[in-house]
Amino acid sequence: MPILLGEFYAGLTKKLGSALEARRLIKRHFDIDWAEIVSNPGKILSASTALETDLQRRLNGEPLSRIEGVKEFRGLEFALGPDTLDPRPETEILVDWALELFHGKHQGRILDQHPDAESQPQQQKQAGEHRQRLRAELGHPRLGD
Repeated sequence: MPILLGEFYAGLTKKLGSALEARRLIKRHFDIDWAEIVSNPGKILSASTALETDLQRRLNGEPLSRIEGVKEFRGLEFALGPDTLDPRPETEILVDWALELFHGKHQGRILDQHPDAESQPQQQKQAGEHRQRLRAELGHPRLGD
């Protein structure tokens, strides 16, 4: 049975307790953004069993980022899978703090490790060498372990 976009949005917002999450799910399943929700509330939607599944997952406590399969972190979008961690907001605070702490003191000395499978062995070797140099320079025996 078709439903009006505005009514659907209002009901979804009430179920989720979050207008932002409702908009994200509507965008994911119907490719309708916030501007269209506001400007075209009378648009007719068809039922989506995939959305119902995602809604149930969210109501069961699963983070929306896990349902969507992506997480924004420091302005970048990262794909999430079963074997990846979902970055928490506190992690961004810690990264900001670490960058502020190191700013101007050890320029070029922050290790950037990313999961590029093709270059991973070389990166691990370089990372190990980099940690050894940092340990020697900063006098910290377990830095980077």
